[in-house]
Amino acid sequence: MGIYKRAVQFTPFAALRGYYEELRAREEQLEKVEKVELMEDAAELLQRELETLERGRPAEIVYFSDGRYVSLRGLFSGIDPVRRTLKIVRTEIDLDAIVQIRRGEL
Repeated sequence: MGIYKRAVQFTPFAALRGYYEELRAREEQLEKVEKVELMEDAAELLQRELETLERGRPAEIVYFSDGRYVSLRGLFSGIDPVRRTLKIVRTEIDLDAIVQIRRGEL
């Protein structure tokens, strides 16, 4: 077998050509929603959960971003009180955008 024919057998193969592009296009078409304001008791509960987060421990944060609710899981890295952001690994989340916090295993 020649070098060219051997190389061809290792070229990438996409059985569903265009599938992932179509998924991305449909995601962009999803209807955006308005952010729901938290009731006072829910905001207090969220504040207590925020205070119990431990650096280096797993957490799941649900927050509002660009017309959608996003869930992010990872290790809690800290809070920047000046910028009012919470950091999960390398992702910074605006504290005012957070709607739910879950601590525990990933």
